[in-house]
Amino acid sequence: MTMPSERTQAVLRTERFLLALRDPKKYPRVPKEFVSDFINVQIECIKDPVQYPYGKDGERSASYSGLLRSREIRFNRLRNTAVLKKFEASKYFVQLDTKRCGNNEDKLIAARDQGWITPEGVEIPMEDVLTSDFEIGHVIPYAEGGQTTRDNFVVQTKTDNRKLGMNPVQTA
Repeated sequence: MTMPSERTQAVLRTERFLLALRDPKKYPRVPKEFVSDFINVQIECIKDPVQYPYGKDGERSASYSGLLRSREIRFNRLRNTAVLKKFEASKYFVQLDTKRCGNNEDKLIAARDQGWITPEGVEIPMEDVLTSDFEIGHVIPYAEGGQTTRDNFVVQTKTDNRKLGMNPVQTA
């Protein structure tokens, strides 16, 4: 049996977590709509009287609110299942490709295709292109869903690439 204090503590822990997600300094890339929509789904789940079976052969069951009482793996799984039936998290985030950066061949090809000049106007000496002074940047930032493909690569100085952060490269 779930004690009222256990449920209260579980809800308070969830609330603290969700409020922390709203802090742009702590989590700068979490969309605000994600948090508000997630909170609404949590409320829907708490109000829902559906019973979730657990234990050997499902001989026991608990409502979503009852599942909040414990951090056990089986309860986590049941809560996740309940939430994911009502919450489509993928619409809030960018799908990243599995390859993160190019290789030296990609860097060499991009430098030649750029006419040995960076987007910022710095000359790329052929003998230096494969050194750590030059890096492959993404025209559309990787963090924004830019693909790790040759048509999205540019060669930049290490300083210029890192200065951009998540901003797109300005190309002519």
